[in-house]
Amino acid sequence: YYFKNFNITYPLSKHSEEAAFMSANCKVQASPKSSLDQSYTLGAINELQAFMNRYPNTNKKDTCNLIIDNLRDKLEVKAFESAKLYYHMESYEAATVTFANMLSDYPDTDYREEALYLMVMSNFNLALNSIDKKKVERFEETIKSYHIFVDSFGSSKWQNQAESYYESSLKELQKLKTT
Repeated sequence: YYFKNFNITYPLSKHSEEAAFMSANCKVQASPKSSLDQSYTLGAINELQAFMNRYPNTNKKDTCNLIIDNLRDKLEVKAFESAKLYYHMESYEAATVTFANMLSDYPDTDYREEALYLMVMSNFNLALNSIDKKKVERFEETIKSYHIFVDSFGSSKWQNQAESYYESSLKELQKLKTT
């Protein structure tokens, strides 16, 4: 509060840049662990970005970028853990949507392989537990997610399990289409 207030009151002071950085750093310090609400993390990223926009020639640019990267990593972990939670709660439709959103928001994530594998499993379990009317569409979605997984990670440690879901989906589709 005081750093921000100083910046507003004395914008032309020789200390205003340092006060603005300290204000942003206070928000960073308030950012909780990834399992909690990330409102403070988003606020810290915004404040650091505003600091760099206001002081484009600052010598703290590398530090700010490193801090922002760390905060974004925390948001990525939060998104992945949220999707996994839906999977473990057997809320497979929510899991597939959340994994897809996570992969869209963080395309270069280190969790990509596991997320794609869990999408295959989620789609398969969703299809298996669906009403007959929706099974064909959902088994086809399992097959699509399997192909995305294999195209991305052909030699994955989860390859055999994913392939068994794929083969089971093909068998189930064949049964459904013949009846």
